[in-house]
Order: sequence, then C-alpha cells, then structure tokens
Amino acid sequence: ILTPEGHAVIMDFGLVRDPGARDEYQGRIVGTPPYIPPEVWQGKTADERSDLYSLGVIFYALLSGAYPFRAKSPKEYRELHLNVAAKNPAALNSSIDENLASVAMKLIAKAPARRYAGVEEFLKDLELCRRGEPPEAMKSTGRKVKCGFCEAVMPANLPKCTVCGSPLQSVGEIGLKTDAAERPCPACGRPRERRSRVCPHCRKAICGNCLRQVVVRDNLCAECLSIR
Repeated sequence: ILTPEGHAVIMDFGLVRDPGARDEYQGRIVGTPPYIPPEVWQGKTADERSDLYSLGVIFYALLSGAYPFRAKSPKEYRELHLNVAAKNPAALNSSIDENLASVAMKLIAKAPARRYAGVEEFLKDLELCRRGEPPEAMKSTGRKVKCGFCEAVMPANLPKCTVCGSPLQSVGEIGLKTDAAERPCPACGRPRERRSRVCPHCRKAICGNCLRQVVVRDNLCAECLSIR
C-alpha cells in the first residue's frame, strides 16, 4: 500500500514460497483477482515473471490512479487478464511520463516471454527512466506515431523519421501536416511534390506504391517488394 506520506509498504505474503520448493498450488488458481497473471488463470506454474505481472498491476495503479482492469467477478477478471489489452496509462492521463508508462505495459504483457525476464531488467529500465532516457521497454511497447511527411509509422521516442529523416512532431502536429503539398525526398532530403514519382533534385525514382521510399526494382521500394 501507499501511505499518506508517500511511503510504499509491502503487505500480504500469503502465497510466498521458496523458489526451489514444490509448488503446492500447481493447477489451482489462487490469489487476488485484479493481480493474477494470465498464466495462473490458465492453471500453469507461476515464476518470477508472474510476480512481475502482479507488481506491474500495482505499478500501473500508482502511475494512473486506476487498475488496468476492473470487474465484478473472478470470471470477468479471468476474461480481462487473458484476452483484453490494457490501455496505456499515458493515454489515460497525458501528464504520465511515457517512459514509465512503457515500463508498466511491459510488466503486464499477456505472454510471460514479453515481460522482463527478471527484476534486474526491470530495475535497469527504472534507472534509465530516472535519468530521463528511453527504457528498453519503449522498444516493444512504446507509442507509435506517423511521420507527418512520408507517413511511415515508428516509435514516438525517435527524434527523426528513419525513412525520410524529418523530425517527428507530436501527434497533434503530425495531424496538421499529413496533407502537406511537399515532402522531403527519401534520398536527398530536399522537398518534392507529394505525389511525384521522381525527385526533381537528385532524380531518384520514388516507389510507385507507397510514394515514400526509393525504388529498388520494378518501380517498388524494398519494403513494398517484400510484401508483394
């Protein structure tokens, strides 16, 4: 719990066990429903990543003031924890730091493999957040934005678009620029008409499908060729 003075106090050690001991709860669903990880709802054996999920629920609540899931019965909680994606806390409150929000989302990932492997990884990300640097969690759970010029989608924490090199603005600013008459050439970076197939400056051909990358073959860029 969090005291009025802001101190965190650990409570409820009812399910604590020696990691090397036999799991007497295996196959049984035990715990407090808002904090039970998906794999435990499925009757699987809990491990350190299960504890991190439960910690993530607390971390999420401390950040946003709300639980990732609210339900009226254990059955409803099971459905939510197993099949419904939690909202990013930064989407609930714009004042929440996006780096910390990404840490919370990694903690409560549905699949254990997508969470932190152990508490050491979690603490390293917290230290990065404390220094104002993007945590590792941002790479897998961070908010995505669309470049206002070439419309490529990428993590919001990048300073520039990796396709055309344009600065990434906020979502609001991007929304104002998606219909701009000109875009930078993906090859030379100088302005070209939005629908032009050839840059007037460097004469590089632009992909006829996405209109945002340089042609590699058959009038298509490498990305469009890979999905053709």
